[in-house]
Amino acid sequence: MVMVTLLQWLMSTLCDSYANVDTYLDYLGKLQAFVSDIVGPCIILGDFNCNPNDKNSPCGKVLRNFMDDCDFAQYDGCLSIDSYTFVSDAWHATSWLDH
Repeated sequence: MVMVTLLQWLMSTLCDSYANVDTYLDYLGKLQAFVSDIVGPCIILGDFNCNPNDKNSPCGKVLRNFMDDCDFAQYDGCLSIDSYTFVSDAWHATSWLDH
């Protein structure tokens, strides 16, 4: 039997500007330190408050590099680019939350 660690992570820093990149990196460092102590497979679920697929996202590149450095895989990346997880009835718009 293989034991798998499930980790729920909420990135409490909204990375909507370059001013937040240092704080975002700090939180990713804490995540990496925590995960490095886990023995065996680990699945991280959560909200990273940025879109790693958006080339214009201030922290998208940071998160992609972090995933590459840690040998992590993004599994929602297999969804089509027009997928969405939120529908705003007020604005009649959709968005993709919780990468």
